[in-house]
Amino acid sequence: MQEIGIEGYATNYAGLGGKIRTSAKDFEVHEIIEGNILNSIEKEYSQQRFAIFTLEKTNIDSIHAAKIASRLFGVKVRILGLKDSRAYTTQYLAVRAVKNMQPSLKKSDITLNLLGY
Repeated sequence: MQEIGIEGYATNYAGLGGKIRTSAKDFEVHEIIEGNILNSIEKEYSQQRFAIFTLEKTNIDSIHAAKIASRLFGVKVRILGLKDSRAYTTQYLAVRAVKNMQPSLKKSDITLNLLGY
């Protein structure tokens, strides 16, 4: 373990043999936005500039998930931040709005659900 900087342990006991994470669902990250912002999202299309989606992803980093979403929409998408890749995460994604957008899209390890505009 010296190659990663661990030169000793605090105890002389052997480990329990357990694992902290065995699947993506063992580590969840959920992006939180203030309620007043979420409440300001309009449910119906009204010539707003952007559509707001929740992005659910499993075992994929945010950049690759955004690239997949971008290909699905055919335009650049915007995400608010980077989330863990070895986890189940939810975050928000914005894309230029068009009338009659799909309310839900699924591809590979990502799911997009339309919140509003």
